[in-house]
Amino acid sequence: MEIEKDEGKSSRLIWLDFFKGILVFIMVLAHCIQFFGDENKILQGGISKFANLTTFSGFFFVFGATNTVTCFRKPVKQAIIKIVKSFWRYLFAYYISAFAFSIFVEDSFLLPQTIWNIITLRKIMGYSEFLLAFAVMQLFVFLFLPFWRHMLQGHFLLLGVFSLVCAVLPYQQSKEPIVALFIGSGNIYSFPIFPYLIYFIAGICYINYVRNFAGKMKSVIGVSTLILSIPSVLYIIKHHDLPERFPPGLLFILGSAAIIMIYILICERMEKLSYSSHIWSRVLLPLQVIGENSLLFLLLSNLVIFSLKGTAFYSQSIRFVITIFIIILYLCFFMIKITNNKIFMKVKAERNPLIS
Repeated sequence: MEIEKDEGKSSRLIWLDFFKGILVFIMVLAHCIQFFGDENKILQGGISKFANLTTFSGFFFVFGATNTVTCFRKPVKQAIIKIVKSFWRYLFAYYISAFAFSIFVEDSFLLPQTIWNIITLRKIMGYSEFLLAFAVMQLFVFLFLPFWRHMLQGHFLLLGVFSLVCAVLPYQQSKEPIVALFIGSGNIYSFPIFPYLIYFIAGICYINYVRNFAGKMKSVIGVSTLILSIPSVLYIIKHHDLPERFPPGLLFILGSAAIIMIYILICERMEKLSYSSHIWSRVLLPLQVIGENSLLFLLLSNLVIFSLKGTAFYSQSIRFVITIFIIILYLCFFMIKITNNKIFMKVKAERNPLIS
C-alpha cells in the first residue's frame, strides 16, 4: 500500500500488506476446506469457523486504514480516481465469480433470466458475496467522500453506535437483496456493510490516532478489544459453535475484535523485521505479495475451486484440500511473476516513515 513518493521511490505501510496476506491465506484455505474437506473434523472445522469469524471484519479494518492513507489524505481528484477504479475492480470480480459459481457449483444454464438476476443483483451468489460487499463499501466511500475526509472524533462514535445498532435490528426475514447488502438478512447470504462498518471506522481511527499512541495506551486498547470479544468466546464455549453469522448479530460482529488487534501487533512486528533484516524481508516477501495482490488470489482461488467442484475430479479429503491450496497459491504467484516480475525483486531495507 503506497503512502508517499520521494524522488521516485515509493514507501509503503507493508504491515497492511501482511495483514491482507494473512486474511487471504486463511480465507482461501477455509474455502478449500468448505468445498473439499470435512468440517466435522476438529482442525478443519476450527480453521473454517475461525476464518468465518475473523476474515471479513479484518478486511473491513484494512479498508478503513488503506482508504485513510490512500484516499482521505490525498487530493480529491486523485482520491476519486482510486476509489472508482477499486469499485469497478471489485464489481467485475464479483460478476466473474458469481457466473462461475452459477455454472460450476449450481450447475445451472445461463439463461437470460439467470444472467439478468445476477447482473441486477436480484440474486447474490454464494462464496462471491464478499466481493460484492467490497464493491458496495467502495461505492459508499465514494458517495460520502467529503464526510470521510473531514470526520471529527464525535462522528466516529456516532457511526460506531449506528453500526452496532444495525447488528441487532430485526431484519432476519427480509428477502430483498439490497437490504441484505446493507443491513443483512436471514434468507440471503450476504456480508452487510452497516454492521461491519464498526471495523472500517476502527481502521480509520487506528491510522489517525492509535498507531502513534504510546505502548501503555495501546495495551489499554488491546485489553478493551479482549473484553469486547469475551461474550462471543463464552457463547462459543457453551454452544460449541459460532454465533449467528447470516445475518451477523452483535456477538458475531464483536467476536473478532481481539483477533484483529492481535493481527495488528503481529503485522507491525513483521514490518519492523522486514525493514531491519534482509533475511526476514526475503522470508516475509511471499506474504507481502499475497497482500499486495489480494483480489487476484481471492478471485482465482474461487475460479479454481468452483470449476473443480463442478467436475468429478476431486475428493473429499484433507490431502486434496492441501493439494488444491498449494496449487492455487502456485498459480497466483506464477501469474504475478510473469506479469510483474519486479515485485519479486529484493525488498529494500529502508525504514518506513510513520504516519503523522
